[in-house]
Amino acid sequence: MKKVILSRKQLYDLVWETPRTKIIEKYAISNTGFQKILTNMNIPYPKGGYWMKLKHKKLVKAVKLSNYFDGKDKIELIIRENDSLVNYDQSPLTILTNEIENDPKAPLKVPSKLRNPDILTRNTIEEFEHFKKNGRYADFNKLTLPFRYDIADKKRALRLMDTLVKLLRYRGHSLTENINGYIRINIKGIEIPFHLREKTKRIPSEDRWRTSEYIPTGKLVLKIGEYSGEKEITDGKHLIETRLAEMVAFLELYAKKELIWEEQCRIDRIKHEKEEKIRNYINAVEKNAIDQNNLTIELKNWISWAKEKTDWYDPLINKYDELLNDVEK
Repeated sequence: MKKVILSRKQLYDLVWETPRTKIIEKYAISNTGFQKILTNMNIPYPKGGYWMKLKHKKLVKAVKLSNYFDGKDKIELIIRENDSLVNYDQSPLTILTNEIENDPKAPLKVPSKLRNPDILTRNTIEEFEHFKKNGRYADFNKLTLPFRYDIADKKRALRLMDTLVKLLRYRGHSLTENINGYIRINIKGIEIPFHLREKTKRIPSEDRWRTSEYIPTGKLVLKIGEYSGEKEITDGKHLIETRLAEMVAFLELYAKKELIWEEQCRIDRIKHEKEEKIRNYINAVEKNAIDQNNLTIELKNWISWAKEKTDWYDPLINKYDELLNDVEK
């Protein structure tokens, strides 16, 4: 990506010579992010009507740049490439969501009627029919979409999940069954649980001997991930159907984070195994010297030095060493 570095004075000149819309067309930054830069650098900018007056050759006057500023005098801006809509001042989730939303081939629109359903959707419809006929789910052994509890509007739920599955497959991901028989989204080997349920409202019973009643609200909730990394998307001002790109972006970033963590664990494990070999060697040298009655002062000093360096190398101990402080392990 191409970048440009502007001084505070150059940025001031830019905002008074070029309309804001043109600036954010050229540079990969959002309007909010650009405004934040101007505020932080104490740079005045044209207010409403300035450019219209300038267009009609009316008298306008730029606000003078104040000398009162003790912050960083330089700012780096990224030049927008190929009319991309990605703004690099936004969060990774927003950037990836925008990327997915602006892919013309991505199956993002939930249809009003189910069309060419995925195999998982067909299995789920078959499971519903099986339940109607037999009154149970337990002996149905095909992989199905993960619905929790009873969802009143099953047709909407099926259309929603069918589109989500198709979008996941389009992005190169798969849906697999884990060792416990539960369906998971599989992104580069990272298995992520998910399920759809209907939100309920608790109605306390007026009879103290009866339990509370839970009534359906018609609002769907999609839960993806688990533990500290989980995310719930609920019907609200915007229905879940409008947030499919955000869901998949979250899943891909979640998987990326897990892959980085797994790789770090692998590296730490290799380091620890190597450290164990070194530590075993030092202990063997010490034991052999003791057995041979040959533990000299020089050897004691070497053993002490070697153990300290091993404690520095060990990722679980990570002992501070002044000489090796800036050395990459």
